[in-house]
Amino acid sequence: SLKYDPEHYQARVTIDGEARSIQVLNETVEGDLKVQMYGADIKCLVQSPREYELSKHMHEPKEIDTSDFVMSPMPGTLISFSVQEGDHVEIGQELCIVEAMKMQNI
Repeated sequence: SLKYDPEHYQARVTIDGEARSIQVLNETVEGDLKVQMYGADIKCLVQSPREYELSKHMHEPKEIDTSDFVMSPMPGTLISFSVQEGDHVEIGQELCIVEAMKMQNI
């Protein structure tokens, strides 16, 4: 069972029949809670019994390797390239210019 008071960042839970208090450090819009108990931080997802049963039928999302991609901070228009294919690049080096929302991101 779970009794959670978001105003006080504290939850009362029952684990294996034993009541415990845990500190809630953070809560995301997806429902993930970052909690702390006995000095250990852990991320957990709180679900209703029905949500838990339905989640058993969900496929795990595929992890996509984006290590070879240049990710833009927001969608926009590619204005120019500063490097060519095969060039050696350094951390922090300008690769391209993307224009989004009337701003240029380098």
